[in-house]
Amino acid sequence: MVLQSITGKAACPYCYHRISLNSIMFRCSGRPAPGKDACKPAPDPERVRQLRDATPVYRSFASPHKLFRSGQRARCPECAGVAGTRVCPACRSVLPSAFGSGSPLFGMVGTRSAGKTVYLTVLVSELQEPTRRRFGAATFFVGESPMINQVRAWRQGMDEGRLPGLTAQATSDQPRTPVVIDWQQERRNGLGVRRVASTALSFYDTAGEDLETTSAATDQQYLAAADGLIVVLDPFQIAGNVKRASTRGVADRYDPDHPVQVLSNVTEMLRTADGVRHDRKITRPLAVAITKIDAFYDQIPPDSPIRRPSPVTPHFDEGDSLDIHQHVAGLIDQWGGDDVLRHLELNYRTFRLFAVSALGAEPDYRSGQTDVRGVRPHRVSEPLLWLMANRGIVASGKGQ
Repeated sequence: MVLQSITGKAACPYCYHRISLNSIMFRCSGRPAPGKDACKPAPDPERVRQLRDATPVYRSFASPHKLFRSGQRARCPECAGVAGTRVCPACRSVLPSAFGSGSPLFGMVGTRSAGKTVYLTVLVSELQEPTRRRFGAATFFVGESPMINQVRAWRQGMDEGRLPGLTAQATSDQPRTPVVIDWQQERRNGLGVRRVASTALSFYDTAGEDLETTSAATDQQYLAAADGLIVVLDPFQIAGNVKRASTRGVADRYDPDHPVQVLSNVTEMLRTADGVRHDRKITRPLAVAITKIDAFYDQIPPDSPIRRPSPVTPHFDEGDSLDIHQHVAGLIDQWGGDDVLRHLELNYRTFRLFAVSALGAEPDYRSGQTDVRGVRPHRVSEPLLWLMANRGIVASGKGQ
C-alpha cells in the first residue's frame, strides 16, 4: 500500500487518514528529565477508536514547532524528556522515518478465501529476504502492530505444515493494525546524485466479506488512500473451475465468492474517491494476482512463462511481466472468466495480470495441510514490484 503527499498532506500507513505534515505529533520516550516523574504507558483513546488497539503506549503530544521538520525533537510537556518519535495525530501510530517525502502507499484486497492471509505472510517474508537482496534494499518493520507477531506465527505454522484459517470480518473490539515495512534503497535523483530513499509498505489483512457490498467497500478508507492496489483473486472461484474446486476439496473448506462483484465494488469505491465519471477509466494502477496457480499446473505447459521463476536481475523485467500478463489473460478466458477481463479493460487505464503461488505446491484443502516439501514461493513479489516500478521506486527494464 502506498502514500502520496498532496498539498502538504500524506496518508498515514496505519489508519490511512490524510494528515497535514504540520500536525504530526510526538510520543514521549519514557525517559524523563532529571527530577521529573516518568510518564506511564496507557491505552490511547484515539488508537483504540481508530485501530481498536488498546495496547499501552506512552502519551502523545503536539509539536511546539509551527512548521514540521524531519528529525525534529520536542520535550514532553509532562516529564520534560526529549522525544524524537513522530506519530500520526489521528491514530497515534509511529510514523516511518521518511513519512511525508512523497513515498506512495500500496494496498491489497481480495475475494474471500482467495488466500490473502497466506499471500500476505509469504510476501512479507520475501520482502525481508530474497526480494530485498535482489534490489540491494534494506527492509524493517515500523511501529508496534500486533499483526507483526501474527504474521510471524502464520509463517511458522505454514513451515510446520498448517494453513492459516479464514480472516474474520472486522468487529468493533478486534485489533486490525496493519503491518508496515520500510523499504530503503539507494537511488539516483534527477541530477544523478545518489541518495537513500524510503518507501512505506503497509499491509492490512481484510476479510473478503468486508468488500462484498458497496457500502462495506466504501468504508475501507485505506483503499481510497492507496496509490496502487493489488487485487487477489482465487481461480477456483471463476465459473469454469467449479468442478475442480469440488474435487480438490476447496468447496468443502470455503464458501464460493464472486470475483466480479468484489471487483465492481472496489471499482465503485475508487470512482467515488477519485471523482472519476463512469465514462472514464480509473488511473490508479491495478495489479491483479491470480493465486494458487500451482493447482492448475496440469493445464500449463512446463515451458510456459507462468511457470518461469522470477528474474534475479536488480530491476523489474517489463518484457517478462507482459509475457505472463498475456498468458494469464488466456487462462482466465479459458476458465470462463471473460467477465473479469472485460471489467478490468473497461474500468482501468493501467492493470497487469499475475500468476502467483505463495506455497509453491498445492496443499490438502480438506485437512488444511501444506505440501510435505515445505513452502516454496513462486513469483509472490512480482505484483508489488510492478507497482513499485511504475512509481520509480525500483528500476524497470526489459530482458534478462
